[in-house]
Amino acid sequence: MSSMPSCVIEELPNFDPTAFDKVLGDLLIKHEANPQQMICTVLGFLKRKTNFFKELDPKKRVLEAYREVTGEAEANLKTGFFPKSQPAVAKAGVAAEAPAPAAAAPAAAAAAPSSSSSAPASAEAPSSSSADAAPAAEPASAAVSASESVPAAESPDSPEIETVPDEREEEDKPKGLKPNDAKGADLGHYNWGQTLHELTINVPVPKGTKAKQLAVSISKSKISVGVKGEAPILEGELSENIKPDDTMWNMLDSCVEITLTKADGMHWWGSVLKGEPVIDTQKVEPENSKLTDLDSETRQTVEKMMFDQRQKAMGLPTSEEAQRQQMLQKFMAAHPEMDFSKALSAEFLGVALFQLLAGSVGDSPIGSALTFAALLYAFKGLSGGHLNPAVSIAASASGHIELSRALAYIAAQILGAITGAMLQVAMVPGMHFGKDASPCISPVSDVSSLQLFLWELVLTFFFIVVTYSAIFVRPGWGITSPLAAGLALFAALSTGGHLTGYSPLNPARNIAAALIFKCFADLHVYLLAQMAAAGLAALWVVFHSGKGYFFGGEAPIDPMDEQLLGAQAGEGGLPTNRHPAGTLVGNLQGM
Repeated sequence: MSSMPSCVIEELPNFDPTAFDKVLGDLLIKHEANPQQMICTVLGFLKRKTNFFKELDPKKRVLEAYREVTGEAEANLKTGFFPKSQPAVAKAGVAAEAPAPAAAAPAAAAAAPSSSSSAPASAEAPSSSSADAAPAAEPASAAVSASESVPAAESPDSPEIETVPDEREEEDKPKGLKPNDAKGADLGHYNWGQTLHELTINVPVPKGTKAKQLAVSISKSKISVGVKGEAPILEGELSENIKPDDTMWNMLDSCVEITLTKADGMHWWGSVLKGEPVIDTQKVEPENSKLTDLDSETRQTVEKMMFDQRQKAMGLPTSEEAQRQQMLQKFMAAHPEMDFSKALSAEFLGVALFQLLAGSVGDSPIGSALTFAALLYAFKGLSGGHLNPAVSIAASASGHIELSRALAYIAAQILGAITGAMLQVAMVPGMHFGKDASPCISPVSDVSSLQLFLWELVLTFFFIVVTYSAIFVRPGWGITSPLAAGLALFAALSTGGHLTGYSPLNPARNIAAALIFKCFADLHVYLLAQMAAAGLAALWVVFHSGKGYFFGGEAPIDPMDEQLLGAQAGEGGLPTNRHPAGTLVGNLQGM
């Protein structure tokens, strides 16, 4: 009889298990010196890359490898040592060295899945060797049998390993029925499917049944479907509430089709009725949302939100910010002459002329009013025609101009008033630097400081409110806005002006008179009253007409629309000029 073919074990007669100690030591270190994790990693590799787990009884072969490595009897290993879904130990050793074919039987007996596999190996051996191999095989088989019969208690050195729960196994374990293609379930007497918002139930009925023969009852939490005079086919309490007003059903090919609208359409149902088998909702494939499925209004809102999110992520302006920038760019393109330097020069020159002309005639009501109205016509289109720090403060406090612009305007106005006062000294006889002269403003002798404060507060408030209505807020007064502001100044000076010394209601002019002509009497009262009036006027405007553009209010209109708006007003419509707000916004690009 021919000798048995060489096996893999015989091809590695010099196999040394310690040859891989360095590699395995590094691997153990990478597993934080945890042998259990290392064994799982090795067995996981064998599962992915080899057929080890696809062959017969891999668990038993792993246990035999354990006995072969330790040389002990089989321990009563707990099932948690090698969890089903968790990788476990690889075969630690292949076999002991086998120097001759005559020793093949003992080697096979130790490495084969069972001791019975040694019979064919020994049968194929030469007759001269069979006599010698038989005695050797018998002790080996006896050793295996003995080791299998030894209980775990008799092996004190055998390790006791606690069961390790496998989270992945728990996750993979089914938690209900597998959903059908409609994201529902196919039960014996009906089937159902669902979307996030609706539930569709198909209930088969006897052939030839007509709709009028059906008994269908659906409420917020219960449903009953069947044929009249017979037991219901589907009846019970719904697992969740529905909207009964949005319920529909119809007959189609001996089947009742029912559509239910979920009361809460933000999750999947596990079952239709309570107590029925539930589906594994984690296995439900989510719906593909498409913008084309949305109504036009919702679609525009979603697209706008998506665009704004992308713009913010890239550090770019949102749709509203881009719209504002485009509006400002369009305005500046139509009005290249409106830059910040020209606006400041307009405020400077306007207040300088106001101080020179109105101050030289003793601030008479008619002279001051006419001068102010004429100057507004000249400079309103360049700077908005403030010509008064109180007006600029109120405009900033209500959001019609930026604070930085208001401060720049105030500085230009004060410098303009000082320049006008210096021109008075040079051009008007009897006026000198540092001397109390006619430009000084003081109340009549019997007016107390409190009365002066109240009168200055009321008159300045009245003047700013009218000026605001004519220049900033909607509706304005068309091309007559400068005249309205001039009339307001005339009315204020004509009524209470004689009590305040005909104060110009202008902090810049009060400061200029104090610096040039030493008019410091009651200066603090005038300035406090004028600042308080500006704050009250801003509150009134915000309460009555809303916040300005820079506080989130309505966008300004291009002043070129003034002609169209004026024409509409002439046809019987309300005058709706919003020119100065547009002017101020247009000037922003020069900041």
